[in-house]
Amino acid sequence: MDLNNIHNRQQDINLYTYDHAIVAGVGGIGSWVALDLALSGKINTIHLIDPDDVESSNLNRTPFRLCDIGFPKVDALKYLILERRVSVNIHTYREKTSPDQIGIMKSRIKYRDDSDSDRLLDYILIVDCRDDVYEDLYEFKCKYYKVGYDGLSVTIDGNPRNTAVWGQANSYRYTPSFIAPAQMIAAMVVTDALSVKDLDKEEGDVAPSYDVVTNTQPFDLRGRINKAFTVDTRDVTASLYREYLGGVIGE
Repeated sequence: MDLNNIHNRQQDINLYTYDHAIVAGVGGIGSWVALDLALSGKINTIHLIDPDDVESSNLNRTPFRLCDIGFPKVDALKYLILERRVSVNIHTYREKTSPDQIGIMKSRIKYRDDSDSDRLLDYILIVDCRDDVYEDLYEFKCKYYKVGYDGLSVTIDGNPRNTAVWGQANSYRYTPSFIAPAQMIAAMVVTDALSVKDLDKEEGDVAPSYDVVTNTQPFDLRGRINKAFTVDTRDVTASLYREYLGGVIGE
């Protein structure tokens, strides 16, 4: 078995590389986000935050298995990831975020330039999948997404420090959820976070400096989602059908 060949097919896509990714809440969305990030091969260390254990009701929308029921979600997810990607470092946090926990997380993050903590901007990704809005991770200067879903409606906020629109007390109106919206929103966020803009095709953009050592581009070239939007997953599929197939659902 040649593990060096795992990522060969994606080398020409020019995906962005992060030193650290923090995934807060590893339920329906966060579990897929963390798994997708790990499978990309572009995340060196993943931090998983969630105080809950795996329950049987989680298995309709997560990658967890029957044998994971009763175990902490962060630990179950860690070993799911390591079954596929042994090269990624994973830190787990089995409680809600707190100043002490954030302090421990910061101690595990090694700055590329110890003289300038603002360098965190370039090399850390946060995907906040918690049910409500919290501001405790805003102090990290990095690319930050807040995501959630309610039944078939999904919300992505690519700049939650300004909007923070997702999340209410008792935020789920539809307790029953299924796997498709969770996978859709996870795939959209991970794709946006890892994608580098193709400046050759965007008029008015200036070619970026490219760091051949770290294989990275400047921060502002990553991702196109920089505000909040909410869509119904059925509307997404219907609009794709109309746009690219020129038809109407049900024809």
